[in-house]
Amino acid sequence: MVALKLWGPTLRGRRFILHCDNSNSIQALNSGRSRTLGMQLCLREIWFLSSLYDFEMSAIHIPCRQNSLADHLSRWHLSHALTSHISTTHVACHTATTCPTDTSPRLCPGTLRNLHSQWKSSLHFCCTYCLVPLPASLHTIASYTSYLACKTSSFQYILNHLNAVHLLHLYNGFSADALDSFAVSLTKCSLKRLLGTATRRKHPITPAILHHFRQHLSLELPSHAAVWALFCTAFFSFLRKSNLTVTSFGSFKPSCHLACHDIKFTESGAILRIRWTKTLQHSEGILLIPLPSIPGSTLCPVSALLHLFSLVPASLTAPLFCLPTATGLCPLTSIFSTSLKRLISAIGLDP
Repeated sequence: MVALKLWGPTLRGRRFILHCDNSNSIQALNSGRSRTLGMQLCLREIWFLSSLYDFEMSAIHIPCRQNSLADHLSRWHLSHALTSHISTTHVACHTATTCPTDTSPRLCPGTLRNLHSQWKSSLHFCCTYCLVPLPASLHTIASYTSYLACKTSSFQYILNHLNAVHLLHLYNGFSADALDSFAVSLTKCSLKRLLGTATRRKHPITPAILHHFRQHLSLELPSHAAVWALFCTAFFSFLRKSNLTVTSFGSFKPSCHLACHDIKFTESGAILRIRWTKTLQHSEGILLIPLPSIPGSTLCPVSALLHLFSLVPASLTAPLFCLPTATGLCPLTSIFSTSLKRLISAIGLDP
């Protein structure tokens, strides 16, 4: 079906035979019927393309051993040699295109992760539609902009991805004139008027919602106690997720992330010592964030932290929020987001 969409215009007015090693697909193509819903949808799309481009198609069987070349297209990932070859040549669209790897000293980790994701998105788009990513033509940029507009309702999302394409050109030594052209500027103005620039904010987590969360947690379990301590700390400290959790087990750094030695309990509560944040990346100073003690309240962050420490004893250099595993203590990673979505769904809200 993908081939018919790509080369349908060149098949106009022709009759051709499709060689296939799947008997069920041959039966469905030749009869035009199938009991499988997915196959019915594919057939409907194929007959639409057939009417649109005025071609006739029939299918005949070919033994699997004679169809090895076609099988490589769907089974290349089973071979390490093919995977390496395709990853370095085909995904790069047979150009010298590579995502820059020497930018880490110049960019913060979060920015670098976003750029790599946006670079891969643009390269994947160009590979899918057989376009040259570097240097990108005006047609390629316009097509990619339209593609992004179909994926999102956020104008800022489109600007971020186009800026990533601009940086990809500069890092690889290419000019980015097409991105600065009048046609692209006009397209961005149109999308700005169509999508708007209003900020779409998430709904806040309120004390009432936290109370509902608490009813779905068993604090006798270390994992639930860690999540609850994390939620209470995040609520009262207003810290970003990047300050409280890490992206992977190996990315924890006591000099940047919250460790057990970064909390000091006082008579009125506790104080968190923050050395690194999104807006404090170059050792400009240390932030001291107070956490209140709320006696008798289930939302007390100090009580939640002390309870966690009683279940999970840890050294001073260990992550503040961690769980015991077979290999030792590991910091919380994606459990923050997954637990938050699970609990929001459990109390009947839309995550």
